Amino acid sequence: MKIIILFCISCAVFSTLGETKKINEDQSLAVELAYDLDRVPRASQLRQSKLKEKEEIQNSKNDKDPDNNKKKRSKKNQKKKEKITVKKSNRKSMKESKRKSMKESKKKSTKQKKNGGDKKGSKKGNKGKRQKKNKNTKKIKGKKTRKTGTYKNAGISKQDTCYDDLLAKTKKFVLYFYQSQKLNRITSWVKLAQNKKAKALSTFSPARDALGTSTNQGTSCAGNSSALGAANTTYNTLVSCNTTASTICDVSLNATSDTLVTSCTTALATYIADFRACLKTGACSCFQGLEEAGAECENFLTLENQIKAEKNDCINPDKTGSFGNCRQEERLATTFTVVCCASHAVTTQAPGRRHMRLNLNKLFHN
Repeated sequence: MKIIILFCISCAVFSTLGETKKINEDQSLAVELAYDLDRVPRASQLRQSKLKEKEEIQNSKNDKDPDNNKKKRSKKNQKKKEKITVKKSNRKSMKESKRKSMKESKKKSTKQKKNGGDKKGSKKGNKGKRQKKNKNTKKIKGKKTRKTGTYKNAGISKQDTCYDDLLAKTKKFVLYFYQSQKLNRITSWVKLAQNKKAKALSTFSPARDALGTSTNQGTSCAGNSSALGAANTTYNTLVSCNTTASTICDVSLNATSDTLVTSCTTALATYIADFRACLKTGACSCFQGLEEAGAECENFLTLENQIKAEKNDCINPDKTGSFGNCRQEERLATTFTVVCCASHAVTTQAPGRRHMRLNLNKLFHN
C-alpha cells in the first residue's frame, strides 16, 4: 500500500512540474510576441529618423557651399562637350583621310595615263569616255542652236516659240485695252460738249426774258432795291450765255485726229475680241495669227488730256460764260424775278359762300 501511495504522489508531482513548464513556456512566448510587436514600429521610426538626418546633412552641406552643385553640373557639361568635340574631330579626320586617299588615287591614275598604263586600264578609261560622249550627245539633241536660231527637230519649233509669242500678244492686249478705254472717253467727252453747245443756244432764254420783265431789262428792282446789283449781273450774263457757252463748249476733233480715232477704235476692238476668243480655244496658232494694230494706235494720252481740259472748261461753274456758269445764273434768276416782282403782284377777291356752293353743286350733279 505504501508503494502505491508513493507512486501516486510521484505522479502528481511530475504532472504539476509539467504544467508549470508549459505555463513558463507560454509566458515566454507571449513576452516574445509582445516584443516583436513593439519592435516593428520602432524599426520604421528608426528608418524615418535616419532619412531625416541624411536630408538635414545634405541641406547643411548645400547651405555651406552652394557652388558644389554648380561645379558638378559644369563637370558634366564639360564631359559632354569633350565627347562632342571628339566626335567632330573624328569626323574631320575621316573626311581628311578620304580626301587624301582620293587625291592619291587621282595622282596614281594620272601617272598611269602619262606612262601608258596597262592595256586593261586604258580600255576601261576609253569606255568611260565613250559613255560620257554618248550622254552629252543625247542631251544636245533637240536643243536650240544659238547661231542660226533653228532647231534640229523641226516639229518642235512652233511649240518652243509659243511662249514668247503669247507673252508678246498679252502685252499688246493690255496696251490696246487701256488705249481703247481712252478713246471711248475722248468720244464721250466730245459728245457731251457738243450737246451742251446745242442746248446753250436756247435753254437760257426763258430765264433771261423773265428776269428782264421783272427788272425792266436790268434797270430796276421794285420789290427790293438792294438786290438790283446782283439781279443786273445775272441778267447781263444770261443775255450773252447763248454765245459764250456755245463757243466754250465747241469741243471737237480735227480731221486727222478724228480719222485716227475712228480707225484705231475699230482696230483695237477687233484685236481685243480676237484675243478673248483665243483664250477660250487655247491654241497657240490662234494667238500667233492675231493682227496687231499700228504704232499710231498705242498712245492717246496727249489727246485725252486736251479733250478733258476743254470739257472741264465747258461745265465749270466758276468760269464766266461757260455752260455751268450760265446754269448757275439761271437758278439765281428765278429768285430775283420773284423778289423784284413782289410789288407788282395783283390781289384778287376771294369768291363768296354763295358762289362756292353753286360750284360745288355743279360738280356733284354733273
